[in-house]
Amino acid sequence: MKSTVLKYGFYGLLAGFVIFMLHLTLGIDNLDYSTNEILGYVSIFLSLSFIFFGIKHYRPEFDC
Repeated sequence: MKSTVLKYGFYGLLAGFVIFMLHLTLGIDNLDYSTNEILGYVSIFLSLSFIFFGIKHYRPEFDC
């Protein structure tokens, strides 16, 4: 479990860092409101998707 948490946690950290650096390089004040909103939603989606895939990877498949 520890390797799964570290792997998907690192992917989430990397995605968040890339989006944060994108905000820093482009400048939050230079971007309009809708672009900042889209970048915010993308970061939320990526964070939740890494949580989903981490749980999916760790949990075994059950045949019902």
